[in-house]
Amino acid sequence: MSVKPLLFMPFLHKELCPDALPSALLQLWPGLPNPHTGVYIPDGFPLAPQDAAQYLEHVRDIGIAVADNVPVHSLLAAEKQTKRPDILKEARDIVAFAQGEEFEPVAAHHAREAALAAQKALLRLWLLEERHMEIQELEQRCRTLSGDLSAALGVELEEEEKDALLLIQHTQRLGDTAKPTIPWRFVLENAALFLPEHSTLLFADSALCSELRETTLQFTNIPTDLFLAGQLPPPRAPKLAEAPLWQAFGMKSARPERPWLAKIFAFLLWDDAR
Repeated sequence: MSVKPLLFMPFLHKELCPDALPSALLQLWPGLPNPHTGVYIPDGFPLAPQDAAQYLEHVRDIGIAVADNVPVHSLLAAEKQTKRPDILKEARDIVAFAQGEEFEPVAAHHAREAALAAQKALLRLWLLEERHMEIQELEQRCRTLSGDLSAALGVELEEEEKDALLLIQHTQRLGDTAKPTIPWRFVLENAALFLPEHSTLLFADSALCSELRETTLQFTNIPTDLFLAGQLPPPRAPKLAEAPLWQAFGMKSARPERPWLAKIFAFLLWDDAR
């Protein structure tokens, strides 16, 4: 009998998880080497940890190349030489991901093919979260350096201060487009291939919780000590609903080519809305 985990969604990194949550809460691990503490490692990942790390590095390299305006045909040159349509399609998908194009749902005729596509999608999401955290750190550094620079107005700037000014100007040009939005449905669908049914998925983002409340899910209030057992203060009225994933997505039924959407999960809303 598989363990039914309590998982924080839709992010994979613990750094993106709020502090005031149950200690039993786990993060889904995408199958990389050296897993952190407090993560859930599901069965069924098709990639060995080292292969997952190699794939992640490949995606990262392509992302850097795209950011440096390397022509797409140059990025795909090596894959074209293999004359394998599957490898070429995957490379094109990675380039599209690096260019910020729309996320496509998992679709495959074979279970292993679907699992491989889902794990690779989770690894790309892991990288996207890393980029988001790096940008947040960069913005914080710029705010700090901007304060330091304001005190230096009217005097000759040191080399470090000149670099800081350029950095501030660069991040201002990036604007909101530098903050990637991770689609929660895409995360959940790819995770669903590896999670046991009746796992509890906890959501703390108020906008996401509001979106789930607008679905046909039937939420009920739950005792605050059900998941806490002496933890930090819970929200005023946590709510729980059990339903198949397709219902949480606002669909009318599961799709034959995506049977994992029929899996039933417990959706736990952990925000302050009543």
